[in-house]
Amino acid sequence: MTETERRQIIALVKSEVIPAIGCTEPIAVALCVAKAAEVLNKRPEKITVLLSANILKNAMGVGIPGTGMIGLPIAVALGALIGKSAYQLEVLKDSTPDAVEAGKRFIEEKRINISLKDDIEEKLYIEVCCEADTDKATAIIAGGHTCFTYIMHNGDILLDKQTTSCIEEEEDVLLRNLELFGISNSFVTNEPPHVLAERFPEFFHKIMVDAPCSGEGMFRKNPAVADSWKEKGPEYFSKLQREIIVQAADMLLPGGMMFYSTCTFSPLENEKTITHLLKERPDMEVVPMEDYENFAEGLTSYKDEAFDESCKLCRRIWPHKMSGEGHFMALLHKKSGAEQEIKSDEQDSVMQNINYLQAENSKESGLNRTFHMNQEANTSEILNRDKKENTIKYQQDAEPVFDRKNIEISQKSDEKASKKSKKAKKKQQTETLSSVWWEKCKSLSKEQKAAAEDFFAHVNIAYDVGRIDVRGDNLYYLPEPQYDGRGLHFLRNGLFMGEFKKKRFEPSQPFALALRAQDFDQVLDFPADDERLQRYLRVHLCGACQSRQFP
Repeated sequence: MTETERRQIIALVKSEVIPAIGCTEPIAVALCVAKAAEVLNKRPEKITVLLSANILKNAMGVGIPGTGMIGLPIAVALGALIGKSAYQLEVLKDSTPDAVEAGKRFIEEKRINISLKDDIEEKLYIEVCCEADTDKATAIIAGGHTCFTYIMHNGDILLDKQTTSCIEEEEDVLLRNLELFGISNSFVTNEPPHVLAERFPEFFHKIMVDAPCSGEGMFRKNPAVADSWKEKGPEYFSKLQREIIVQAADMLLPGGMMFYSTCTFSPLENEKTITHLLKERPDMEVVPMEDYENFAEGLTSYKDEAFDESCKLCRRIWPHKMSGEGHFMALLHKKSGAEQEIKSDEQDSVMQNINYLQAENSKESGLNRTFHMNQEANTSEILNRDKKENTIKYQQDAEPVFDRKNIEISQKSDEKASKKSKKAKKKQQTETLSSVWWEKCKSLSKEQKAAAEDFFAHVNIAYDVGRIDVRGDNLYYLPEPQYDGRGLHFLRNGLFMGEFKKKRFEPSQPFALALRAQDFDQVLDFPADDERLQRYLRVHLCGACQSRQFP
């Protein structure tokens, strides 16, 4: 076994296997209890647990490691007292003898009620309600031992995957847009912001927050939004927005950029949210963005309430001034620890340096996140340079003079070398794919492997075989960043490259859109007015059968 194969096996095990302490059923119950207790944000005084028959049967008679006890009560008690949901099925790994004794007392005080959940079809269902004083928090796991489907705190729904129609529609639109843009290095997940913040601290270079809002700017376009506004107005959404934007800032790398937007007019959901962020996270600042005709400044006050002065750098779109609906947007920058407070008259210099660093770092090989700033650089020094010193100057050297004959010889030599290099690269790529990648594709037939090898022999891209993943008959190219995806609910993990159908490999439309003309040997170039191209676009963009072929 080679070192590359060993690493691939380890990576596969890590992605597929979730570590657990003890039997998964009682530990999953403890996980659900831990989540509800965390949302409650205080020690529970009463815990109600409702379980499906299968979970109740399998969990009651098994031991809980490190406790010397059998059954669910001790798992529930420890989940509430010392459990950490971030540990997933290792939720009780911080247990100590003292914690076990505290758990026994919790049980003796009769604070736990466990019973069967009626009228459910799921075999795996765990519902936990934690109460203290007048506060209440509920968490539900269903379908998988770590799959949270519902979280509620004092009537505020933090997560709801039980009502899926609208969510699934939005998810489909997002996935479709990613495919149409040809984005290959991405993953799509559906998790509450606090879960992502725990998993990805200071991870992203750029974040876009399309915040849930009351939708006041959409009343004209969709009158039904006004009805929902009556039920959940700005007060409801502003609370969600403040939580989301702070958690998003925590996921941003120093030097990173964040874009916040809503489709509502309410200052409570816009400027006040930005002011809240700047107060809670002093390392965040509003920076100017490119202006357009009829954009309006953000508000610095509304009625009797004052907002941060930098909110004037935000932008509003008023439907009576521009063609469209009502929107709000803010561009934010996360300062590094070395940076000093930046005055408003220095903002242009800041943006110039951010753009410069972005351009420089985009040259790096293997750039795996959207934006990167060199954290080892003396950011303070960079930001305080004079504007003239920050200007990137391009100086073109004088070209030597060659006669036509020498130019032609040189060009032919370069073309020959390029073809030779390209051929060698393709040969090496094919050998790598056949010797490493195909070894783990045990479910594929020899004909399928041969068909795929033949296809990828014409693809002029050097793939990292460690990122190629086969699930059933589907082939995926996993995203480049190294992250712990255990326990996350993925809608799409990487680029869907295609599927194996009997003796052939059929590339997917997302994969085709991710390729450029130079990435494939066999290319057809249609002019924009070609009737066949227009027919193809009409078929695919209207959602018709994507496998339809033209004569």
